[in-house]
Amino acid sequence: MKKQIPKIENGIGRVFEILVGILVGMLFFIINVQVFARYLFKVNIGVLAELPCYIMIASIWFGAVIVAKDNAHLTINVIDLFITNKK
Repeated sequence: MKKQIPKIENGIGRVFEILVGILVGMLFFIINVQVFARYLFKVNIGVLAELPCYIMIASIWFGAVIVAKDNAHLTINVIDLFITNKK
């Protein structure tokens, strides 16, 4: 059972990576459709106005799962640059 847990974790991580990729692709496509519809055709597509916000929120949450799984959080070490312990 212990040997299968890393495989399951990697599988779930891969699913989240694919899901975030799809969501970012959808975000790119929807925003481009909005821009072309508004400026070239002078048409506002009402459904597409709120959808990018929700897709962005979902991609951030799913991306946070990937980052937590890989232990790759961003850190800012500004204080460490100024306060050094030189022993």
